[in-house]
Amino acid sequence: MANIATNDNSGAGGNVIGTSPTLQAQLVSDLIVGNDSTVTIVNSAVNSGNESAANNVGYFWDQQLCVGGNFQAGDNLTMAATNSGTDSSTGTLTNYVAIIDSGSGQGSR
Repeated sequence: MANIATNDNSGAGGNVIGTSPTLQAQLVSDLIVGNDSTVTIVNSAVNSGNESAANNVGYFWDQQLCVGGNFQAGDNLTMAATNSGTDSSTGTLTNYVAIIDSGSGQGSR
């Protein structure tokens, strides 16, 4: 599962680039995967605009991955969740880049 976003606009700003107010992936019921399974969740955002207001770049207001039920895997499970953000903008305010603000200790504003 991937979410990839790029912004190179000029203007007022206040954009949300590669950002989610909710979960990117949520497993609410039981999940069983077999041997040699791979689960990959990617969020990537790039901001290079010239804007006058702060932007949220690769910002989650909630968890990126949430497992709510039982998760059972066979041998050799590979699981990865990545969130990256790049800000090379020339705006006047601070942008919020590559943050997971779920209150779970993974990051904050």
